[in-house]
Amino acid sequence: MTPIERAELESDIVRAVAGGVTDVMDGEWGDREWLHLFVDFEIAPEGGRSSSIAFALARRPGRAPEKAAFRLPQEAKLRLGELADAMGATPNGRWTVAQIRISRDGRYDFRYAYGAPWRLSGNLTDKRFETYLDDWLTSDEGAPYQPRERRWWQRMLGA
Repeated sequence: MTPIERAELESDIVRAVAGGVTDVMDGEWGDREWLHLFVDFEIAPEGGRSSSIAFALARRPGRAPEKAAFRLPQEAKLRLGELADAMGATPNGRWTVAQIRISRDGRYDFRYAYGAPWRLSGNLTDKRFETYLDDWLTSDEGAPYQPRERRWWQRMLGA
């Protein structure tokens, strides 16, 4: 796989993920706008089985940001499998975890891991991303969306 082919495939995956953001797990998307998307995709080392966590940091007009889980589109899952297979010939071997971060302005970042995938290794309860919204709100990208009280409170603490 050439670097250009990899970039094109990653771009296709990002478009598929962003296109499925309104397919939320609970309730309706409604009038939310997404601010940031996150995907943790695991694939078994031999291929086939996969597991994913996908959520949007989103907000409704006049409200604080919230985390909304959504179903990862089938197209994104298939393309991620293709990417894992195509990258399998690298010196590191085939990756087992891909994390994707997508910003509202179109920037995105893929991070790959090559160890045992957490959920597919039998850890059915995955709480690793519970503080993601709070962590994001303290980042440069999320800071503009912090509730007023939070910004004032953080200034008082020097954070």
